[in-house]
Amino acid sequence: MSIKIDSTGNRYVDVDLTTDIHRMLQATASVNERRKIAYGYIMNNLRGRYSIDGNQEIFVTKRSADKLTNAAPDIRLNVIPELADIIRIGKHPIIKDAEHSLFVKFAYYDICFKLGSDYYTATMNVGIRENGEGVLYQINRFKNEAAPFNVGEVRNPTPEEDTASKNIGHVPITI
Repeated sequence: MSIKIDSTGNRYVDVDLTTDIHRMLQATASVNERRKIAYGYIMNNLRGRYSIDGNQEIFVTKRSADKLTNAAPDIRLNVIPELADIIRIGKHPIIKDAEHSLFVKFAYYDICFKLGSDYYTATMNVGIRENGEGVLYQINRFKNEAAPFNVGEVRNPTPEEDTASKNIGHVPITI
């Protein structure tokens, strides 16, 4: 398991860059080829149901694979093999209504990870369907941190975030 705990008690994912999938990603100079490799890895190894925040379930689907790999920067491609643990450590969701063809809401979770010797925070976007199912949609807003993080004190802003919609702590995914 790649989930670690920093000195302040926050969980983060220590991305293992020595796996076969990472060797495949590093072996090609073409960003489009890296995206195809990552897409195939999601489709063949990561589709399914994952637990987040103790009692919610997030699905990784073909839609997830499409959104995560389309125009993906290398940093996102590097965390894809760790999606299961990335989902497990998500915390402090902000839930907003959405005008989207598939989702009625979006939940934005803080995530933290270590890539090589660098620490990062990011936002994991989860689309909420009308029936309450959560679908991993995107990981973005990557921010390099100088040292291990304290996510409880510093949030990554979500799109169009305002203080009235900010929820700190556990918020179940419900509609």
